[in-house]
Parts: sequence; structure tokens; C-alpha cells
Amino acid sequence: MSQLFRLMFLGSVFATVASAAAHVMSYAGVPFYPVILLVPGIFIIIPLLVWAWRKVPAKQALAALFGILPRNLKAALIVLAVYAVINLFASTWLNENGSASRDGDRLVLKRKSEILRELTPEEFRLASARDIRGMTGHMTLGFALAACALHATCRRPLPVPAPGR
Repeated sequence: MSQLFRLMFLGSVFATVASAAAHVMSYAGVPFYPVILLVPGIFIIIPLLVWAWRKVPAKQALAALFGILPRNLKAALIVLAVYAVINLFASTWLNENGSASRDGDRLVLKRKSEILRELTPEEFRLASARDIRGMTGHMTLGFALAACALHATCRRPLPVPAPGR
């Protein structure tokens, strides 16, 4: 089982770096759409982690997860979590609570089915980059948390409840 966790750890680290790279590229106005292909990976890794941690008592789960991580890594995860939330709100606000879309041969900014305004090709590229930036901030956080949990799982056996409890 530990080989599976090591493979998932390496996949999580790769996905963290790839989504962070796509996130940085979005600040340059480059919407890197292939990063969307990484999204299903989080829906594979997280359920397997939950299954592996199913016998850990709820009161001990955070201590087991974060007890092995260095203090600077814990601080980095907290900063990343705060940044992901602020980034999502900022990206949404900059896109006027809409997303870049093609409506026939027009480039538009849409909120659900309502067209907010028509965009130039440059504005469309920047709005698309902001859409990707909002998503990749959370992807980076999710994959980083999964990598930390997998690291903790591989480094130390999980605590188990005492028999009869």
C-alpha cells in the first residue's frame, strides 16, 4: 500500500507544481487550459486518502496530519489557503462576476446566460486568464494539502483507536 501512496504523493507534487505554474502564467495573461485535465486527479486522491485515514479518530486526525510537517510548511499552507480565498474573490471581481465565453462569433463576458458585455480579443484573453487563475489557486492548495497528507501517511503510521472504543 505504501507504494501506492508514494505514487500518489509524486502525482500530487507534480499537480501542485503544474497548477502553480499555470497560475503564474495567468498573471502574464496566458490562460493555460490544459491544467484543467488535472482536476479529476483530486477526485481520485482525496477519496483514497479519506479511506486510508478512516480508522483515525477525528480528534487525532489534525495532529496526525500536521504533527509531522515542519513549522514553515504549516505556515506556507496557511498562507496558501488565505491567498487562494483572496485570489478567488479578486479574480471574480475583476471579471465582473462573469466568465469569458464565445457566443457564436462574438467574444463576450457572461454571467450564466446573461451577456454582460462584448470583449476585444485582448480583453477576452485577460478574462480567460483570470478564470484560470481563480481555479488554479484552489487546485494548487488542494494538491498541496493532498501531498502533505500523503507525506505524513508515508512517513509515519497512522494512529489507530484502542480496541473496544
